[in-house]
Parts: sequence; C-alpha cells; structure tokens
Amino acid sequence: MKNTILTILCLTISLSLFSQFTIDVSQSHFCQLSHVEVNDQIEIVMPSPYANDFVNNLVLRSGLSKNFNLVQSNVIKKAWALIDEEGDRYLIYNEQFIQSLENSTSVNWPVLFTFAHELGHHLMNHPLDQNLSMKKRHENELAADKYAGFLLYNMGASMKNALLITEEFKSNETNTHPKKLDRVQAIIDGWNQGEYA
Repeated sequence: MKNTILTILCLTISLSLFSQFTIDVSQSHFCQLSHVEVNDQIEIVMPSPYANDFVNNLVLRSGLSKNFNLVQSNVIKKAWALIDEEGDRYLIYNEQFIQSLENSTSVNWPVLFTFAHELGHHLMNHPLDQNLSMKKRHENELAADKYAGFLLYNMGASMKNALLITEEFKSNETNTHPKKLDRVQAIIDGWNQGEYA
C-alpha cells in the first residue's frame, strides 16, 4: 500500500513538472537571441535539469539573485529574455537549440554563453526597452554579448572557448542584431575586462 501511494505521488509530481503553460507575449517586453515571429501566446514547459544546472551556475557566478523563471519552448528558435505584462521575468530557451550546441570541450561554453547573454539582458533591464531604434537594439545586444564574455572569463573560459558561439552568428547585421564582427569584438572586450578586473 505504501509503495502504491508513493508511486502515485511520484507520478503526480512528475506530470506537474512537465505540464504546459502559456505566456501572452502580445504585451510582453523581450530581447531575443534570434528573431522569430510568434503568436500572441506561446506554450512553455519547465526547464530540463541540464539547462537548469547551467543557469543556476551562471547566476551563482554573477553574485546576484535569480530574478526570472527559466522555461523552455519549441516555438522560439534560440533564447529570449522576456518580461510579461504582469512584470514576471522569464528566460525562455529552445531545448533543441541548446542540445545542438554540443562541443568537444569539457564545458559546454556555447550553452553557457547563450544563457549568460540572456541573463545580461535581464540584469541590464533590456526587455523593458521598447520601440527602440535599430542602433539602440544593437547596442543592447552588444552589451549582453560583452557581459557574457565577462562572465565566461570568470567561469574559466579561454578566449577561444568564449568565441565558440560565434559560429551561430550571422555575418551581416539584422534589424535585431549587429554584424558578427561587432559581436565578436564585444565578447572579446568582455573577456578582456574579466581578465583585467
């Protein structure tokens, strides 16, 4: 009987962990690692233990408190920092994208960069900046890249490891992101700032 109750309790908890929720993004403020058009509502689920460990490690290294909810959604392509209309903060990521960043180093630096970049947006309150010029959006992206470079240095990344993510960057600028060369320089600047701090 005790085993049956324990099994039912574990199953109930497991099902609740994988429940889907929706976020209304029509009135939300967000910064995104890649541009994608979405409906007003996106489905989200709880993060994988893999992603949760990465983000918790980053937050611990930042010295600040975690002020956002980590969730995943297959609707977005890469990752977003989002503040909804109630003021709740989210770091939303695509698990398939994170898994695609596997590399041959012992630490998955591209995944850490992705989460550090979005964490930087939250720490600098970029999702609150709306109706920005392309120039200002690019400045925000470069600031998040620089922060990620800084944080990766402090986590032990070599310059080469900090730059592994740049294989994912577009060469030319877009409406939301600066050109690859500028982003590489921002990461280098952040990494160097960590080295000389």
